[in-house]
Amino acid sequence: MSKPIEKDPFVPMSIEDIIKKCQSFDVLTTLDITETDVEGPLANIEPYCKSLSELRIEIRPNHDVTEYEPLGGLPELMHFNMIGQHEPGSLAPFLKQSAKTNTLSIVEFDNAELNKEEVVELTSIKSVQIVKCGFTDQQSIGLLTTMANLHTLIITTELNIDIMIQVVAIFKNAKKRMRIQLKQEDSEFLLQWQSQQLVIYVLDDDPIDMAMLAPISDLQDIKYLTIRGPHLNGSLADLFWGFNACESTKLQDLVISNGTSLTSAEFSAVASIKSLKVLECGLADSPNTEQLSNLTELRELCIDARSEEDSLEGLFRALASKKEPTLQYFILTEGMLNYMEAEELAKIKSLKYLACKFADIESLRQLEQLNNLEFAYINVRQRYFQASEQAEHLLNFLGCCQKEVQFGTRGCFVTYNEPQGLLNVAFKKKECDAALCSQLGMLRNIKRLRISGRHTIGNIDTLLEGILLHNELDTLELNKLEGNEIPIVAQMSTLLKITSGIPNALNINLLAHLPHLKVLTVTVHHPGSLENLFHDLAVRELPSQLETLAILGVYLMPEEVAELAKISSLRRLRCGLVDTFDEWSLAELSNHSLLEELNIRSYLSGSLVELFKALQPMNHFHRLVVRGCRLSNKEMKAIKRIRSLRSLHCGLSNARDIGMLARLPLLEELVIEAITAIYHNALALLAQKEPQTLKKLSIKNKYLGGDDFNSMVSMTCLESLDCIVYNAFEVKCLALLNLTELILHCPQDISIRPLLTALAAKDPQVFHSFELNKKFLRESSTRLLVQIKSLRILNMGFSDSASFDLLNQLTELTILKIKSKTYHVKQILKLFKNCLKLEEIHFLERNEEVNSWFISQCMDVLKTVRNPQEQKPLKMYCHSLSFLSLDQEHSVDSSFLIIDIQKHTPLDYFHDEIFKEPSDDSTDSDEPKNDFPGFLEGNSSEVPEDTEPDSTVMDVCED
Repeated sequence: MSKPIEKDPFVPMSIEDIIKKCQSFDVLTTLDITETDVEGPLANIEPYCKSLSELRIEIRPNHDVTEYEPLGGLPELMHFNMIGQHEPGSLAPFLKQSAKTNTLSIVEFDNAELNKEEVVELTSIKSVQIVKCGFTDQQSIGLLTTMANLHTLIITTELNIDIMIQVVAIFKNAKKRMRIQLKQEDSEFLLQWQSQQLVIYVLDDDPIDMAMLAPISDLQDIKYLTIRGPHLNGSLADLFWGFNACESTKLQDLVISNGTSLTSAEFSAVASIKSLKVLECGLADSPNTEQLSNLTELRELCIDARSEEDSLEGLFRALASKKEPTLQYFILTEGMLNYMEAEELAKIKSLKYLACKFADIESLRQLEQLNNLEFAYINVRQRYFQASEQAEHLLNFLGCCQKEVQFGTRGCFVTYNEPQGLLNVAFKKKECDAALCSQLGMLRNIKRLRISGRHTIGNIDTLLEGILLHNELDTLELNKLEGNEIPIVAQMSTLLKITSGIPNALNINLLAHLPHLKVLTVTVHHPGSLENLFHDLAVRELPSQLETLAILGVYLMPEEVAELAKISSLRRLRCGLVDTFDEWSLAELSNHSLLEELNIRSYLSGSLVELFKALQPMNHFHRLVVRGCRLSNKEMKAIKRIRSLRSLHCGLSNARDIGMLARLPLLEELVIEAITAIYHNALALLAQKEPQTLKKLSIKNKYLGGDDFNSMVSMTCLESLDCIVYNAFEVKCLALLNLTELILHCPQDISIRPLLTALAAKDPQVFHSFELNKKFLRESSTRLLVQIKSLRILNMGFSDSASFDLLNQLTELTILKIKSKTYHVKQILKLFKNCLKLEEIHFLERNEEVNSWFISQCMDVLKTVRNPQEQKPLKMYCHSLSFLSLDQEHSVDSSFLIIDIQKHTPLDYFHDEIFKEPSDDSTDSDEPKNDFPGFLEGNSSEVPEDTEPDSTVMDVCED
């Protein structure tokens, strides 16, 4: 039987043909020669590749690559990738030549190993940052410690203990962040080291044998160790025993977030590391948890998995019995504590932070003993209990927490923050008894009460009465306010704001008695039921102070419109109208109302003409917001006669109608949310208006055209612009404007250098706010940007780290929003030192370098350059903060730095201005799992890459 002939993947090509292809490009930057059998010396291409920055070559096995030496001299070559094993030693000449040009940044040798001679030559290339290869002499790996710019090493040789020892040597000598990827059988894992922190990422789902990692314990400077990804049970024991054996170990934080739990042997080894302060792990096979009491400095303990049969009662007893208890933070993310465990937990008097689930509602009584508790996030899973009997225990438990507490059980979720004066209560329709919350009105310092959802048993009268007797409430937000509850609310004389549904008219007029009510938002009501309330507000003996009224969901009847028109204090209105053609109600509005702002919603284009006519005689009216429909030509004709109008937000059926607005003598702000039909040079008439008054123009989600940008040049008052540009001409037009604010949507291939040059040349400079979307700024453009010394607010991304070195020249900067992650943390620290007026910094992209070590460095810098008595703390916003333990998070000095991690807390149902109904579903999936506030962000299994505040009801006219 004949053997099948294997097809040779290499296709012959003469060197002359390759040269011809190279010559066909004016500027050749990338060359890929793969699956090609080159006939002739490849070095002959060198004269034709002077601009080459990336070269990829595939060779036959054991090919002699000595001939590649001239290619190492290519002046622009930054990335060299060779596929296949070369003849040992033959690569040395290429590497030696590359060291002379010193431009290579990335060198990759796929399926190849370097011998010691080649490694020596590789280390002489000082510019190299990323290396991928295998090693025939594993001791030679240690030679890479001399490469000062190296930050990423991918070792393709199968991992063994000798390689691991060399890896540790590299980490010991690393002066900055170092990433090393290792291969073990069919698995890979990544080690990332930076300033006393080591993170190990398993890049596969299958458990990996981590016994080879034992030499890591020789890193005496390591303080933070995180392991992400599954390991074979028991394979970490040697590593942990190694830390125990090292008397000078500094390991403080150990996070094992990998989906597999520690065995008894591994747990015993962990419990022997005396220096540990923070521990996160899972427990596998009933280890002797009491051993953790031997850790004399343990402050934070997170158990992310355990068997239901394993009891933590002994652990809590041992921790509580210590002469000086140290545990301050305890988190249990999976499973729940029974009554006996809760009883022992409550004896740990040092606890400041608690996040876990309890099986028994009676546990609340035990937790009242925790006098030092500051934060608590707990859930009770007991299905049936007498709610009224537990109300006092819930009150006492919430009251014992000094800062924030969240409590959840079947059908009821409560958040209480005494320093902020906030009480949130969320009910669900199933199994929900309001009696559990009946005594919460006696809590201290409640300024803002929010209640959402519907209780199916009991009522909230007692809760409201407690608020009335014991607190001075200024803001009340309810899902709905029943007729029997209104008399209680009407006695809360300190109320300033109410947001609620009012499903029936019973007692509704009593709300008119509130002497200081300034803002009223009605989320739902029966059609026509607000007429009496509006009448009483209009005729009350002491004039009403109601300034802002928002009617959502249900449109107003003509009778209601006629009555609210007579409320002399009303300045801002948000609503929809049932009958937009009713002459009587619109006449009442026109003749009596002192409205200044109207936010109207309609879904029928052309239906608002009569309303706009009614607004024309109102001399104080200056702001109109139209939502839902795009305005017709007739509606725009009516709007152009509202002579007092200064601000208009709307959508348009045809861009041509923009020209009508030139008739508005006072128009200062125009925001167009949508346009159906584009019209040639739609801004022409507005640009010819005399005198010019328009200061802010925003055209959202629509590109008008080049002629419109030409027209903008004539808008001499224009200060703020939000627009899309598609070509260089339009950028040049923007350069002629005297802007103070710009939101620019710009493709990456369009240069904005003319704009930046013009803004920098202004005298005096007035440009202070710049947001750039869909484009990252390069270093050359950033050099122009930083010449605009008047900049205060910056919101953009940068394509290279060099740009960040320049930003510290913007010494007047107050707000910085970073959309890219091309920076190094040292550049941010330098920014803090130089930009002393900085108030906010936003990291809009996740970056592993924004971690606990970075926060520590921030604190050191801020304490040297800022005076908290004269300056507000710097606010830092980010989506996640890697490796920040709870202890570190809560120990940050808030007089210098306030950290805001952008995420919702697990029991928060109130993050929207008009909050949503909680789900009716009362299954286990409703309960929060491992999303406790402040919980270790290091738990994410994501492998790092290389490289608006809450609305207030006052905003109802903004939508």
